[in-house]
Amino acid sequence: MVFGTQGPEVRILSLRPVATPCTAHMPISGFVISYNRADLLATCLRSLRFADELIVIDKSSADHSRRIARRYADRVIKVPWSPTVEGTRAFALAQCRHD
Repeated sequence: MVFGTQGPEVRILSLRPVATPCTAHMPISGFVISYNRADLLATCLRSLRFADELIVIDKSSADHSRRIARRYADRVIKVPWSPTVEGTRAFALAQCRHD
């Protein structure tokens, strides 16, 4: 602020936005591993709309999970059902294009 004879004068130095670590956009991927959760899947996937890439890994669901997932996800990948999630989680992470 500069003071002159007419009162305070405000000068704008720049109108360009400045990218800072807090405002710079870093693309992110999100994934969901699902098995027969058609009742909750749409709500879950809507909550992840902020992700630049959304992947659903479906563990061979017998309900309408894959159909619901196709409405929201960029990719839907069907994998064989297994009782553990570790291998499926590693596979899902390998499918992600972003952090």
